[in-house]
Amino acid sequence: MDDFQTHTTFEIKNNFLDITSARIRIRKFASSYGLSTTSQASISLAVSYLANSHQLGKNSNVIRVVVSRVEDETNRVGIKAKLTLDETKSYDSIINASQNSRFKMMIDRVSITDLPDSGIEITVTKWDDR
Repeated sequence: MDDFQTHTTFEIKNNFLDITSARIRIRKFASSYGLSTTSQASISLAVSYLANSHQLGKNSNVIRVVVSRVEDETNRVGIKAKLTLDETKSYDSIINASQNSRFKMMIDRVSITDLPDSGIEITVTKWDDR
């Protein structure tokens, strides 16, 4: 397991166990910074929701995930998860999922960036709710 000092990096492959493992790792990371259980659940569920929407079971896609602690100018603490996908074949499903109203209730910010190598990066941020 990664050192949970500043960030954790892992891959989600095309199976349910990887998605479940990712959810646990993100919760553990958020917990290590003292985020509330609600915030921990929200960010971990948001990432797993995106991974599921990417139809991992139907594709050979791998999602690289980097989870890090963030702090804003008012010293508010949160967790940021950056998901990077290289293949373009199922972007529509993950972009649609990131715009879903239920998904947006789980997180505070989402941004989508096209990468120069035809990939895509989705960044989700959840601020602690305390």
